[in-house]
Amino acid sequence: MSEQNAKPSATASISSKYVLVSVEKTDAPEGMPGSNWHEYIIERGNSQIFGKKPGSLKQVTEHAKAMIADLNERSGIPSSSTYASRQISKPKTEVKTDAKPEVKTDAKPDDKTDEKTKS
Repeated sequence: MSEQNAKPSATASISSKYVLVSVEKTDAPEGMPGSNWHEYIIERGNSQIFGKKPGSLKQVTEHAKAMIADLNERSGIPSSSTYASRQISKPKTEVKTDAKPEVKTDAKPDDKTDEKTKS
């Protein structure tokens, strides 16, 4: 089994970002089909997250990196996630609550007075 993206845990602190420690080929969990499974380890300080996922080394590594970006975002730690850079914020629309409806009429007030003066 080979270890990918290893980072020493001694340098991590509680306020640091989540990091990908390793992605390794592993056996499928009991009762799960397939033979192409990988286990990944994500770490932040003294906390570790272990996960297993079917797929190629590249697919599982990308999955783990996306999880890291999400975890760091939820923790208030800025990330350089490619997903986050694609998000587009919508401009806020202004809602007028004190606007009065506009009432239009075809008859003009001067028209009625002109008819009375003509007769």
